Amino acid sequence: MRQIQAHSDGSVNSIGYCDADAFVTGGSDGSVRLFDMRAPEYFSLLFEHPSKILQTVVSGSSVAVICQGTGSVYVLDTRKPKFVLAELQHEKQVNCATWLRHN
Repeated sequence: MRQIQAHSDGSVNSIGYCDADAFVTGGSDGSVRLFDMRAPEYFSLLFEHPSKILQTVVSGSSVAVICQGTGSVYVLDTRKPKFVLAELQHEKQVNCATWLRHN
C-alpha cells in the first residue's frame, strides 16, 4: 500500500477511477487532479476553482465536477487538462451527479 499526497491541504473529498491505471481526485483546495497508478508521485492538474470540490464523477475520459457554493457542473476531459468542455448551470447548489449509460 502506498500513500499519496494529493492536495495541498491534504483533504480529498472525491475520487473516481478512469480505468485500471488512472484515477481522479477532487479536494478542498479547489483542484481536480489525474493520477496514474504506475507513477502516483506525478499528477496532471485538470481543473482549478476558488471553491472546494465536492464531487468528481468519472466515465471513461469524461469528468463531471461539482464545486461548493455554485450552481454549476463543470464537464472535463482527462485528455485535455485545464480545459472545461462545458459548464452546466443551475439556479441553486448542485449536490450530486452521475453519468447514465446508453446501451
